[in-house]
Amino acid sequence: MRVTQHPNLAKVNKKRGKYNAMKCIIDGHKFDSKIEGDYYILYRDKQQKGLISNLELHPVYPIIINSKKICKVILDFRFFDEDSGETKVVDIKGLDTAISKLKRKMVEAQHGIIVEVIKTR
Repeated sequence: MRVTQHPNLAKVNKKRGKYNAMKCIIDGHKFDSKIEGDYYILYRDKQQKGLISNLELHPVYPIIINSKKICKVILDFRFFDEDSGETKVVDIKGLDTAISKLKRKMVEAQHGIIVEVIKTR
């Protein structure tokens, strides 16, 4: 089911964002794009089927260097994949900017994780 077909869809704003994405709300959760909302529906359904567990939306990763908070990076999804036995972190990107690539590298280096990027363009 796509976002546009979802019965609990509420559009936040008809005005498009900086990168031409349309924000939406599904099941009371805000998403920066319809595509991100589509992935939420996919992961929510996988969780209901028992394929994944512990689905988290917009997990926050602080970047701290020499005891100084540099920034916080908010990614899109984190969940436990029952098949692989691993926690997966996913970031949906329409346009993968230099800043988003840098932030992702900082998260991977500081937190010892791999961020899976799903490019939609």
